[in-house]
Amino acid sequence: MKMIKIEHWSDYRCPFCYIADAEFEDMMKTLGDTSDIVLINKAFELDPEAPKKVDYSTADVFSKKYGMSYDAAVRKLGMIDAYGRKVGIAGYNYSGAQPVNSFDAHRLTKYAEAEGVKGMYDRLMKAYFVDNVNIADFDTLVGIAVEMGLDKEETERMLRSDRYADDVRRDEYEAYQAHVASVPTYLFEDGRRFAGAGQAGQIKEVILELRNKNHAY
Repeated sequence: MKMIKIEHWSDYRCPFCYIADAEFEDMMKTLGDTSDIVLINKAFELDPEAPKKVDYSTADVFSKKYGMSYDAAVRKLGMIDAYGRKVGIAGYNYSGAQPVNSFDAHRLTKYAEAEGVKGMYDRLMKAYFVDNVNIADFDTLVGIAVEMGLDKEETERMLRSDRYADDVRRDEYEAYQAHVASVPTYLFEDGRRFAGAGQAGQIKEVILELRNKNHAY
């Protein structure tokens, strides 16, 4: 069986990444057997210079980044929150997210993958967008790691070191090489790509097309 590989760049700070995840998951449920599909998650940082602790809100960030009033930013965030809940993410609350640095969360994800622990990516997305915790805080990350089955002391040692930093930076360099400038981005081996939320239908069409080609050989 020929595999269909999809590289998927995303960031824990990206509201549409979590939304696109939900849409992608729903789409996959319509494909029957998906053992021929391999989704390869890759790290991306929307704001590499973000601090590990903030005293301002996501609305403040939106207002400054997009040159809109604070009230307009609040309304925009409310629309994104409604979109997230509409696709089935219970408690989706981007408005309450803490706009902190995501690098160590990406490192923790790489560590979990290396240890064979599944689900860390989804858990950290929930932590940021639903629980609204600080995903740059080591104690918070360690607590999540333990919840997911990782060893507390080993996780603490990992976070205090620079382990898996190169893995994250490698993903980001590959994004640069592939001209991935925004997230979420889904990239097929043949070069076709889809960026943003609301793309699950088109992604499904490509998967079905590739399946038909694979079965023809």
